[in-house]
Order: sequence, then structure tokens, then C-alpha cells
Amino acid sequence: MSDDIHEIYAVRYAHHDRQSPENFLFGDPHDILQPLAYFVWAIVGPHGTFIVDTGFDEPMARKRGRTIVKPIAEGLKSIGIQPDAVQDIIVTHLHYDHCGNHDVFPQARYHLQGTEIAYSTGRYMCHPVMRIPFEVDDVVAMVRKVFAGRVVFHAPVTTGSERDPLPIGTWKVTTIQVMPKFNYNPDLFWDANPGHSKATIQSGPNNPVGVAWIDLTKEHYGIHGTPEPANIGHVQSHGCVRLTNWDVTRVMKWAQPGTPVVFRE
Repeated sequence: MSDDIHEIYAVRYAHHDRQSPENFLFGDPHDILQPLAYFVWAIVGPHGTFIVDTGFDEPMARKRGRTIVKPIAEGLKSIGIQPDAVQDIIVTHLHYDHCGNHDVFPQARYHLQGTEIAYSTGRYMCHPVMRIPFEVDDVVAMVRKVFAGRVVFHAPVTTGSERDPLPIGTWKVTTIQVMPKFNYNPDLFWDANPGHSKATIQSGPNNPVGVAWIDLTKEHYGIHGTPEPANIGHVQSHGCVRLTNWDVTRVMKWAQPGTPVVFRE
């Protein structure tokens, strides 16, 4: 099997029969039967086994009026995966049907976006409607895992493009600049307007590299912020690693000259 080929299994564990208006915040005029099927996912390959989401258990099924068709542990065992041996779990978000079964994976570390746990423990949970898909026991269980050192936080990024690929390899941080100026050199951009000349863009809200620039030993490459956070993960960069301003600020606090930076596929 090639190093970049993995198998993906969909493991169905629960079911719920209900009418379509119940599936939408503002109802559905069709009012037809629109049942829900609940799955977790297993990614299996040469780099290991990764479980995507952990579903909910029998007590939560009773509370929410769902039907367990096969407990998650049994479903995973049926495809040769022992839950107590799983090392990595990717939690897409903290809704009740994605992050339950707290004790099924005792050896696993959980991979989660920092903004998700901030959302589920912050001001938005003051509103009853926003709390509907969350369960306090699930959120508290994840917080306990944070304090136990079992959660790895991830941030969305934009990394390179076909024309300017991410420089795969190990580099080091050289300098860190807060509120940097941007020195525009059209010779470094294949898509630059031929009529452009070199220019310096002052620091500020419209600066192309945002509120921080983390320079690397790879010349002309760095980790930086952006004035357009909505484009993170969707718009290709010119080879650098682009984060939201709030995420690059966190990274900046952890980094210092000499900190290793690993780029890999």
C-alpha cells in the first residue's frame, strides 16, 4: 500500500425517525419523513488509525430519543479496530452526536480546533437556542482531557499553492515581528502586475501579512496573519503559511528564534 493511501470506513451506530420540520431551525413546509443516520469514521492506513468523532452512547440516546443500532465500540471491533488501542481521535466539533463515549478510548489524544472549545465554553452558551446541540457533560469531559494533557489544538491555515508549494522540510524561526511592515517585491510573485514596482505597505488592518510575521530560515517564507480571515483554508497562498490574526498571535507567543518548524504533507 502506498504511503499516501488510506481506507475510510463509515461506522453507523444510531438512527432516528422524524419528520423534516424537526431537522431545520425554521421548519420545513414539505413535512415529510426525513430520518437521521449517525456515523463515526475510521481512517486506516500506513500512518496509523484515526477515528473521526465519537458519537453518543446509550444514556444520551435515551435522553435525546435516538436509537442505538450498534454501540461504537462494537462497530469498530467489527472492522478490526480495538477502541482501547486507538491513539488519535479527530473531533470535528462538540455537538452531542460527535463527542460522546468519553471513556471508550482511554489511550487516545483528541485533536480539536481551539475556536470550538472556546465557543462551547464561552458567551454563546448563554443563549438557549445555541445550546441545543451541546451537552454540558460532553464539554466538561473535553475540558478535563485538556487538563490531562490529552488534547491537541489545531488552527485552520492556508499553505501554498500548485505554483508556490509549501516548502516541505524542517526549518527554524529566525525573527518575530509584531505589526510588521510588508515589503512588496513584484519579482517574487509570479502573478504580479508587470506595471507594479517595489513598495512598502505600513502596518495596520490592511497589511497583507496581518499583525505578525514569523520569519523562517527558508528565504522569503514565513508564518503570518491576514486582513481577510474568511479566506483562511480556501484561498491559496504564495507559499507561506497564513493564519487568522488571532491564531498567529498565539503561535507568536509560543515561538522564539530557533524554534523548529516542520512542514509536511
